[in-house]
Amino acid sequence: MQTKFFKQIKQDVSFLAKPWREKEKHSRYTVNKSDYRTVLVHSIPFLFTCDEHDKLRYLADHTIVIKSDTIVDVIPSSKIKRRDFDLVYDAGKRGGTVVMPGLINAHAHPPMYLLRSSMDLDEGENIHETLAKLPLWEKEMTQRDLALGTIGDLTEQQKFGATTTFSHYNFFHPVECASRLTKHNVINGISVATHVSTENSPELIEKLLAEN
Repeated sequence: MQTKFFKQIKQDVSFLAKPWREKEKHSRYTVNKSDYRTVLVHSIPFLFTCDEHDKLRYLADHTIVIKSDTIVDVIPSSKIKRRDFDLVYDAGKRGGTVVMPGLINAHAHPPMYLLRSSMDLDEGENIHETLAKLPLWEKEMTQRDLALGTIGDLTEQQKFGATTTFSHYNFFHPVECASRLTKHNVINGISVATHVSTENSPELIEKLLAEN
């Protein structure tokens, strides 16, 4: 059941899985091999990291070398050749980018991403009237709705630098499916009490913890 659900959601957002194709001349990407295993984040103007003593360090014009999803080196850009890598991201192009450790969002409700537009489009007389409708709309959301909303939320978080999210919501499986599809780190939490899932209770939490 869960595998079938995951496949359905993956099909809904299949465009996420398509290999990158350079469509515009101003792209920062150069694809030397479509099935890439070696990646170069090249010519980074501003790279912030920590040294072995956990002290903040700033590196100028450095390059990150990635092999098989693992960072294997961070070196001055002049010491490496772009053509030796399957995929190159030119971080120095168009004014350059800042590279830093991924941010952690310590409290989020990812599936509610869909409700943001719903609230904007609601023609209620005031914000209080619209907020009163929120739990009613939320109760009508299907598992598919929750998963698609989470995909939108997690990809938006990634755009702004978050790589790990603590999801404080009352459904696990749709969030986990979205996490797998977006390759986003998610810690699944659950509310002891919520107006959406009235069956939640301290006893339920104890049961879930015992099962895991």
